[in-house]
Amino acid sequence: MKDLDIFIGTHKDFTKKVNDESYKVIVGNHKLSTVTDYIDCKHNELLDDKFFSEIYMLSWIAKNVELKKYVGFCHYRRYFSFMDKIPNMDAIFSLYDVVMGKKLRFLNTIEKQYALCHNVDDLMIVRGIIKDKYEDYLETFDNFMKSKTMYPYNMFIMKKEDFLEYMDFIKGVLDEYVSIVGTDIEKRISENKEKYLKNFYPSSTEEYQYRIGGYLAERLTNVFVLKKFNNILTYPIKKTENVYPIESRLNKLRSNPL
Repeated sequence: MKDLDIFIGTHKDFTKKVNDESYKVIVGNHKLSTVTDYIDCKHNELLDDKFFSEIYMLSWIAKNVELKKYVGFCHYRRYFSFMDKIPNMDAIFSLYDVVMGKKLRFLNTIEKQYALCHNVDDLMIVRGIIKDKYEDYLETFDNFMKSKTMYPYNMFIMKKEDFLEYMDFIKGVLDEYVSIVGTDIEKRISENKEKYLKNFYPSSTEEYQYRIGGYLAERLTNVFVLKKFNNILTYPIKKTENVYPIESRLNKLRSNPL
């Protein structure tokens, strides 16, 4: 579609599973060999996609790319189920406000699920930031924390103006988080291993926990969407590969699709 870009975020080489020209590969300051046509987010910031995950790439897009009418995001191994059969966005957005991945249902509340896999102190720091600087979102944040469903993986398709508002909110909260805890995330994790490292893989590794910004952003994405949009269209998410050998077991622990 000429009015749509769906950015495929990656940090590694992969085999692209879609061919429609609307898809654009974007990589967070890494070099690819299997994909030759991609957007490279060069930077000199202390914290990049290792911490912010896809939010770093999306923030770079918002600042450096001439955006089309609709902006979407997926992952190198996760796509909306329509794949190359992209629906007509004008028709969709005449009825809906946003497109998201199909919700996941958790066995526990969102807050407890986060605590099972990460350091819940980070989530409470984010709540304090929202209370102080984004008070309009506080009620939605609290209600979401008590719920058991979530739109996953920071995947979406939005109108351009909504995407820019989304980035202002997400990056604003995360930048404030960094200003509170500091940029030495490795030190923070190392000094608080009993809170960060869990007894199952990959949550038991410091490398996995380092991506705090991405995990917090996944929850903040839901807060933004639930606060702003009334009519939400969802598509199942098609996963094209497993990263972890026991990922299927981890998924059972964390969530089940609605």
